[in-house]
Amino acid sequence: SCQWDNWDQRLHEVLSERAREIRPASALMLPTSHKTQLDCATHWWNRSFPATGSNVPSVFRKRTRHASKINLGYLSASFGSHVVSQAIGEVVSLHDRSLFAVRAYSYGKPDNSPQLERIKKSVDYFYGLHEMSDYQIAQILYEHEIDILIEIEKKRMAEND
Repeated sequence: SCQWDNWDQRLHEVLSERAREIRPASALMLPTSHKTQLDCATHWWNRSFPATGSNVPSVFRKRTRHASKINLGYLSASFGSHVVSQAIGEVVSLHDRSLFAVRAYSYGKPDNSPQLERIKKSVDYFYGLHEMSDYQIAQILYEHEIDILIEIEKKRMAEND
């Protein structure tokens, strides 16, 4: 039979012990403490970007924020002829432009569809990133001082379409 005694405590112990194996986004969805979430993120960072001494790529360095508005970015491969584009089109146009600068970043192949044109007209800036590496995309997001990035779909999922 299942042992449910001290379930919350045991779950916390297991999650704390396995912080090295849990992806940061997954830790946010589990009943984890802030310390465990930080541990997960730190372990993920160290695995993803092995120590290079003090030679941290500029894309990951903190810097002073210069923008007067909140820079909001939407990232997707499906801004063209796709149901995602239809669903997000109106949402993107409803942001208060006195508070937000809205940008769309597309890593999908451009299709010149009416949906893509609608997205382009609904945002302040549109960028095609189709032939860029993940690092180049990260560098652009850093240079644009994006405060909030909304990834509409996972890149590898889009690549399978």
